[in-house]
Amino acid sequence: MTTVLLWGFNFVAIKLLFLQLSPSAAALSRFIIMYICLVVLCKARGLSLRYPRKDTPKILFQGFLAMGLYMVLFLGGMGGSTAAEGAIILGTGPIFTLLFAVAVGQERFQVPAIIGSIIAFGGVALVVLSASPAHAAASSQPMTGLTPRLVGNLMVFCSAAIWAWGTVLGRSLVTRYDPLQLLTLSMPGALAALIPYGFFPMMHTDWAHLSVRTWAMLFYVSILAGAVGFALFYGGVKAIGASNTMVYQYFVAPLAAIFAWLTLGSALGPWQLVGLGIVLCGVAICNRTRTKTAAPQPEIPPE
Repeated sequence: MTTVLLWGFNFVAIKLLFLQLSPSAAALSRFIIMYICLVVLCKARGLSLRYPRKDTPKILFQGFLAMGLYMVLFLGGMGGSTAAEGAIILGTGPIFTLLFAVAVGQERFQVPAIIGSIIAFGGVALVVLSASPAHAAASSQPMTGLTPRLVGNLMVFCSAAIWAWGTVLGRSLVTRYDPLQLLTLSMPGALAALIPYGFFPMMHTDWAHLSVRTWAMLFYVSILAGAVGFALFYGGVKAIGASNTMVYQYFVAPLAAIFAWLTLGSALGPWQLVGLGIVLCGVAICNRTRTKTAAPQPEIPPE
């Protein structure tokens, strides 16, 4: 539950961070801080950070997807999306994980799970398409008719798919390595995506003039929601199993909506609340099916 609270507020922290820091600069600076913390945690637990020869390419590619390309799309998308909408859309990550796992033969095809996926996708579509008309009219692009908010939501949606793909590719590795160790070893692979995306924006950021709140939010998303959140999540996996731990993840979107309302004054519209309910129902159906048919395995959660 502590992890859920940390991740619920993470979406608000990101929006506050973006008031002074661009998504691209935030992505690379977050990586640096988070990686240092993960190395310290691994050293404290006595976990080896030596790369195994045969698995190194797969570990680094998994990091490129789950911590690199995913983060580029997620933080870039959150620049246009709202805290609540981003949390709801990202909450479909387990749905993509199920679909990809079925496609590669890691899990059996289950009709209830597919029905749950369709229900959840419908809820996401309702959340995205029922965004404030006033906001859309004010910020639409004249040539395409797209709004930054819609583009942001679509980027977050794609980031959920990328995270899921990385999770499926990394499942064979999770059985052979400690999850925290695997996460830390995979992190350098993310640099292939993060350096082109964030190096120059980070170098041109006026760090000396960032407010105390911006620094606090940067350390929050990097250390508390990042390194500490992952460590607590994996502690839950060890204590009660992956499937039971993943159930708690579905509380993140409602909490993010509440935090956004309390701190940013960003309330969901009636149809978006309906969409949130539909997403939670669809994901719950999928999770229930997976719990009954699949052996518990640790999964890398969204940020």
